[in-house]
Amino acid sequence: VGVSKMARRVRHYELYETVGRGGQGIVKRAIDTRTGNTVAVKIMHNHPGASDAVAEEFAILERLRGCENIVEFYEYFLHDDGKFYIVSEWVGGGELFNLIQPNIGLPNRDYCRHLFRNIIQGMVFCHSRGVTHRDLKPENFLFQTPAADAQLKIIDFGLSRYDDEVEHMSTKVGTPYYIAPEVLSRKYDKECDLWSVG
Repeated sequence: VGVSKMARRVRHYELYETVGRGGQGIVKRAIDTRTGNTVAVKIMHNHPGASDAVAEEFAILERLRGCENIVEFYEYFLHDDGKFYIVSEWVGGGELFNLIQPNIGLPNRDYCRHLFRNIIQGMVFCHSRGVTHRDLKPENFLFQTPAADAQLKIIDFGLSRYDDEVEHMSTKVGTPYYIAPEVLSRKYDKECDLWSVG
């Protein structure tokens, strides 16, 4: 992808435009200068506890390698500028959210089944590896490419937890409209993801 303005360089990554923002940082499109491949780089500010949070998120991501419906992660590091960087595959086809029509949803049932199959495959893989996502929503599903039959991938594991860390979770996290009722009222387990997907 040709870009006229000069990129900022961090290690062997040239960082370009911001493609996403969240509560934990921003995501930029980048080029890995060793390979020429486009990658996504999540940039997070360092603060007390950030190092543990980033290490925990990456440990979860490493558990989830090898599923075609989950974004592939490559590495993370603390840079000289004091920020954490998490590098993943580039998934440039846009968010599922952008396809959902107000008061209609997804009008093509066959296409909806295709997408839902992708979502369920990714979620089942997460749960088989002991990971609960805890923030499944249309914005956290990206298409591999803009093609109509593109693979749908789950992203953003910043709120995820191992199911085997504790018997039940109790932290109230997630996004309004997608949070399972039990997350707001009591202890819960991986089944909270089922509500969010529904």
